[in-house]
Amino acid sequence: YSVGLALVKICLDIPGVKIGVFGPKAEQACRIIKEITHEIVTPSSKIHQIINWNNCTNARLSFFNSSEIIAISAAEATMQEGYHFNIVVLDECHRISDISVNQRIVPMLGSLPIGKIIKIGISMYRQNFWKSCCAPSTTYKVLSRDWTQCPILLEGGSVFYKGREYPKYVLHQMPLSLKEKMFPDRPDLHSDGSMTETDFKTQYGMEWVQDINLELNEEDQKKLVNSEHVILASALTDLQEP
Repeated sequence: YSVGLALVKICLDIPGVKIGVFGPKAEQACRIIKEITHEIVTPSSKIHQIINWNNCTNARLSFFNSSEIIAISAAEATMQEGYHFNIVVLDECHRISDISVNQRIVPMLGSLPIGKIIKIGISMYRQNFWKSCCAPSTTYKVLSRDWTQCPILLEGGSVFYKGREYPKYVLHQMPLSLKEKMFPDRPDLHSDGSMTETDFKTQYGMEWVQDINLELNEEDQKKLVNSEHVILASALTDLQEP
């Protein structure tokens, strides 16, 4: 919602601005536009009148001042080319391949002013999103919020512990091992959740955990699965011993 609201403001402040929203799949790319049309530019909103609804689809939001927000799939097999944008938003960037980002999406920013990229994702996989967030040389401004810093999660109910409010929905997902550490004197909360510790830490804790699948980048993972990686000489010797 906050990203959608910011994009609408940019479109109003800068007439003619072109914004591309990309997701791993088409329906994910359209999610931000759906959020804008259902929550921000509603019929009761004053902004509703400045939208050119005759030129809008589920993948395009067109303004009368010539600004546009266009949603496109970032999948390598289906991604369209030929677009040029002032601003690009990569939703669920941790699931968008390095090839799509570096060879297709980034070049779409070269011919228009502004040239900004907004990446949204969680702390999974060691690819372009990880580099943007964690590399010492990153030029991105990084905003990270874990589950304890998101008040909207409290709308589904909450649990109080030592004067602090925690979202009940997230606690249902938290594995027993983490509950015992976080709430040692609350045995009533010591039930196993639906997520593994790794999944919870990456998706709700925003932690880059030490896991082989998260350490390897996409290309290395493919080589490992397809047995295309280079075998070390010492490992080859061990394999040949009876």
